[in-house]
Amino acid sequence: MKNLMLAILFIICMDCNEDDSCNWELIESAPVNNTVNQNLLNEVFSNENDYFKDFGDTLLIISDEQELFNISNIETDMGIDFEKYTLVGGKFRTSSISNEISTIALYKCNPRSEYRLEVIVKQCTECFAAIGNLYYWKIYPSSIDSKSNILLTIK
Repeated sequence: MKNLMLAILFIICMDCNEDDSCNWELIESAPVNNTVNQNLLNEVFSNENDYFKDFGDTLLIISDEQELFNISNIETDMGIDFEKYTLVGGKFRTSSISNEISTIALYKCNPRSEYRLEVIVKQCTECFAAIGNLYYWKIYPSSIDSKSNILLTIK
């Protein structure tokens, strides 16, 4: 797991103040084409994966096949070209498992090498409160340094 960065998040920012010294730039996610095995990635980033059971809120930066295998134990090629792309994924606690993730956006603080992953959750208004986890993943250009600070923001 040489470059795998696991951030067990101590604080999830619900409404963070913007840092005036940052020029936050949106980083577009890579298009998910037919070569990417979305079903397997959904399985990796789910409550079915024992890797996540020992952790609370989690953010992973995965930059090669070995790192992906280390968290999934799935030897099948997921179809991600890690020469060009980085996989960002994880989980966070939610007040209702009926809530849905509506947006995942990654921002880079220029000129520093800091990032903010913003996950916007659509709250279910007529659902029972069943506390659980929501899982997410996105593929981004590999310009993300595995040693960068990434703050997970849930809104």
